[in-house]
Amino acid sequence: MVRRMIDELKPENVPSLAALKAAVKRQALVLALDEERAIAALPRLVPEMRHRRQGYDAVRTIMKSRGELTPGQEERFRRLAGILGLDSPVQGLKSA
Repeated sequence: MVRRMIDELKPENVPSLAALKAAVKRQALVLALDEERAIAALPRLVPEMRHRRQGYDAVRTIMKSRGELTPGQEERFRRLAGILGLDSPVQGLKSA
């Protein structure tokens, strides 16, 4: 999913693997320090709706690979969908 998003970038805008790893580490730290602000920032970090949908669907697919989601997890996904402004929050295992 991320690879597809990167492939759509102009060649001069493709981040290096090191830059991508550093960004993931930074975001993990931000998430650990202030989860609410980190989640609230997602719409600014991912401005294009199709990328929001792709990311959301990818995370749901990964989470569901472990088994059915708990009611608490489903609620978090509904909340996340609302923050991202997605029109239909529950897509199951549908690929983007």
